[in-house]
Amino acid sequence: MVTAAPSARAKTLKATLNDMSKAAKIHRKFSAGRPMNELQTAREALWIAKAFDQQLKAEMAEQGLQPDDTRVLLCYMTPDLAILSTLAFKAGREEEIYSVLTGPGKCAVMVGLIFGIHERDPKVTSKPKFKDPDGVWLLGQKAFLNTEIVRSALLQRIVQEGDSLQI
Repeated sequence: MVTAAPSARAKTLKATLNDMSKAAKIHRKFSAGRPMNELQTAREALWIAKAFDQQLKAEMAEQGLQPDDTRVLLCYMTPDLAILSTLAFKAGREEEIYSVLTGPGKCAVMVGLIFGIHERDPKVTSKPKFKDPDGVWLLGQKAFLNTEIVRSALLQRIVQEGDSLQI
């Protein structure tokens, strides 16, 4: 039997994964995967956000972290894809959110989700890069519509929000 020695890249990746905090591992897990490329109605986007929120909270609890240290934002754009807006998803308030998205005079193209996980691990937050004992937000995105305009808008919003995820 021939066994291949692990490559330097594989060793580095394994070391990186071992050094990640629990929150960072969850962030990585939920950021991965093939992007969707389907238009979603406001109702469908709400159900996707609800399922994503439930899965994120369940994973946090399973890893011994606080499920309430997560946030999910519904992202929508104007029909010309010029302006991105976000709306916080709150479980139990789906009908209220739906009415905001679809009320009279509203026209929203649902483009994805932005999610945040509050990193509170002192080994991470005490690093000079963060300097915040209360923790930092790890932000990620899940685009429904996989186009350059949408990906750029979501990334730009994440960069703008930075560590101040306003929800």
